[in-house]
Amino acid sequence: MTTDTKDMLRILLKDKHLVMASQTEPYTHVHEDGVVKLRTGTGGVVTALDPLMAFNKGTWVSVGVGKADKKAVDREGKVRVPDENGYSLRRIWLTKQERDGYLDGVSNGALWPLCHMAYVRPRFVDAEWEEFKKVNRKFASAIAKECKQNSLVWIHDFQLCMVPKYLKKMRPEITTAFFWHIPWPNPQVFSICPWSNEILESLLCNDLMGFHTQQYAFNFLDSVDTSLEARVDRPSLAVYHRKTPTFVRSNPISIDGESVKRLAGLPPSEYVKNLLAENALDSMEFAIGVDRMDYTKGLPEKIKAMDAFFALYPKYIGKFSLLQIASPTRVHQPAYQKAASDVTRLTNEVNEKYRGKAKHNPKWKPIVLVLKQIDRADVYSLYSMARLCMVTSLHDGLNLVSKEFVASRAKRDGALILSKFTGAANELAGANLVNPYSVEEIVKAMHFVLTQSPREQARDMALLSHQVAESDVFAWSFNFLKELQAAHMMRRVA
Repeated sequence: MTTDTKDMLRILLKDKHLVMASQTEPYTHVHEDGVVKLRTGTGGVVTALDPLMAFNKGTWVSVGVGKADKKAVDREGKVRVPDENGYSLRRIWLTKQERDGYLDGVSNGALWPLCHMAYVRPRFVDAEWEEFKKVNRKFASAIAKECKQNSLVWIHDFQLCMVPKYLKKMRPEITTAFFWHIPWPNPQVFSICPWSNEILESLLCNDLMGFHTQQYAFNFLDSVDTSLEARVDRPSLAVYHRKTPTFVRSNPISIDGESVKRLAGLPPSEYVKNLLAENALDSMEFAIGVDRMDYTKGLPEKIKAMDAFFALYPKYIGKFSLLQIASPTRVHQPAYQKAASDVTRLTNEVNEKYRGKAKHNPKWKPIVLVLKQIDRADVYSLYSMARLCMVTSLHDGLNLVSKEFVASRAKRDGALILSKFTGAANELAGANLVNPYSVEEIVKAMHFVLTQSPREQARDMALLSHQVAESDVFAWSFNFLKELQAAHMMRRVA
């Protein structure tokens, strides 16, 4: 990012009040040592958007989930984050029934598997759909209360897909954009959803729809064309539904690379030093993987590839490991419980297989599995120390881990192995693309990068670094919000 980009974003948002909405909150409050403390949220959306909100000082609406969240807010459910000089976070509260239907039911049990080619069957339950819509109305009501005459509303991700419909009924004059952060499937797959037309009609209430890739945007247009009585103008990438246009754009999300680089350059924490020392990673090269414990992330494939790698290249035994951080997620969902069980079992099997094989390094394990969320600064520190990063997602809307790893490489060294089924694969020339379903391809890529010359790696990483720096979160935000203002003007004259 250049100073010019920030200046242009500042001009674009001058006299504008930005209202952000997402399921995940950017910060949570927890009880620790008898006091209420602030914790940074997790996930790609939060990581990307927090710098923008800190820049704009707008309002973020999300679900409060922290154990001390209610204690930290005022009577309106609001609190300034990360401190009194920050932006406003407005929390909404869900009952257990609402959460079960909205989040565990429709969001994680229906829409997530529907949109990801990971071959988990979606589950559609009408009672859960009613709870889902109820929660989306709550979001719309909270957003409407935060809107001013000069507000721009930016709604994020599939969990809030019905919010635009309800919000526009409450505040028809408000300018709204929606960014769909996961893949949009082809129209035949999307039509499986019994509520597909309701979702499409709600999303077409927006002035602007955003996706990470052109393919996802085209799939959305095809779904509209197949299912609704609407005019799809493909040259202008617009949909005219009930006489008003919704413009559709592809614009891949990014990160605050400068912040990642700064945090990665700090001295490692005691946690990081202990983690490396306890697993002998401080004295050898290692690959890093950072994922949620999700069946779409290809963790079993990565573990099987490590096993095959050591079988094919035994000279690396005791000299190379995989550090896999897998933070728990959606732990009440059977598919996620199975994913966690499979990953743990496979890791134990591989580690047991090679137990005692490294006579000179008794602490060595092929795979070091960390089953918890760790601080963002510690993740960035580990990125900077790893020889390579492995992203083996079976299907991923974008994947910001790949960009964070690149941003952490101040010395322009290291290598990125990246699934070709991620949105990021369309951007990151210089990455080593693999089919995650092919263990052989992953092993071949690992051996290739481990035998690359420093000059070759520096060449590839320089290209990757340039791409990430030029298209950071501020450039992404500027481009998307500029499109939003243009779309709103076109919608007014339509």
